[in-house]
Amino acid sequence: MEVTISLAIVAVACIPLIGMLPTGMQTMREGRREVIEAEVVRLLTNELSMSNWSETNDLLDWENDFRHFDNQGVPLESAQGALFTAEIDVEEETTLPGAPARNRFLKRVTIKVTDKPAALTDRFETERFHRTYSLLVAKMDK
Repeated sequence: MEVTISLAIVAVACIPLIGMLPTGMQTMREGRREVIEAEVVRLLTNELSMSNWSETNDLLDWENDFRHFDNQGVPLESAQGALFTAEIDVEEETTLPGAPARNRFLKRVTIKVTDKPAALTDRFETERFHRTYSLLVAKMDK
């Protein structure tokens, strides 16, 4: 009788814990995806910041550029085996808040990152399929 009661107490305590496993796994996957996306954005931000504007047509060569990454955020040469894809958009010139005119030495760059497969054609058009990151890049070369 005592063993049955103790098993019932253990079962009552374990059922909620087992019920939380799917939520914990989903949270872990989401956290991992966010870390990889942050790494992708960091790599692209560094590359954009260090690029020579005169060699990249004032960064416009980056416009509508797609970059592919593996499950660790490491860049790949092609879409083959890519789990993450980033799309880069560059605005012509941007204006800082309070500035009277556009600044030709400053560009706003938007990076969209998704982990959806390339077969999903609207992965960069539908908000729920990607995350958008925006940054300002200053011209540092002469």
